[in-house]
Amino acid sequence: MFAGQPTMAASYGTGKSKLKSEPGAEIFDNRHVLPLRIDLAPDEPKAMQQDNRKFVRATVSEGTNVWKEVGIRVKGAAGSTRDLNDKPALTLAFAKFTPGQRFHGLRKIHLNNSVQDGSYLTENICSERFRKAGVPTPRVSYATLELNGKKKGLYVFCFPLFQMEPPHVGCYGTHPNQNPDSP
Repeated sequence: MFAGQPTMAASYGTGKSKLKSEPGAEIFDNRHVLPLRIDLAPDEPKAMQQDNRKFVRATVSEGTNVWKEVGIRVKGAAGSTRDLNDKPALTLAFAKFTPGQRFHGLRKIHLNNSVQDGSYLTENICSERFRKAGVPTPRVSYATLELNGKKKGLYVFCFPLFQMEPPHVGCYGTHPNQNPDSP
């Protein structure tokens, strides 16, 4: 896909496609690796260690763009959860503490540590294949992460599917009872 070119988004339920520009399209082009920096206040890492599912406040930077009061928490299941001193997978909720705040038009993104996929390609390849087949799936790209001044390396970042319109209950990344407008 070329920069600035609108993306094809399926009109789910009708089997037809329509041309439409989606929020965040410019960061899901797979031509750029986003350089992300997350800074936590000194007391927030301790709060995350006590309850890693609780959102804490952070400042997120991408180049010269800065978002303050972003909700951040550790994500992952038994095999992929890592603490902050390792390479944590993270959920970033930009509107959690600052209503209306968006990251390239998105309320929330996931940074996946890819500890169970050393190639970093599985999520991207599968997402693209599903999308081409007309199946709702998250958009995926890549980022490097620096967390509190420590380089954490390459991450797969994705757009949570439940932010798509209309919400796709029961699909990968969806939450059946989640209000799509909640942070």
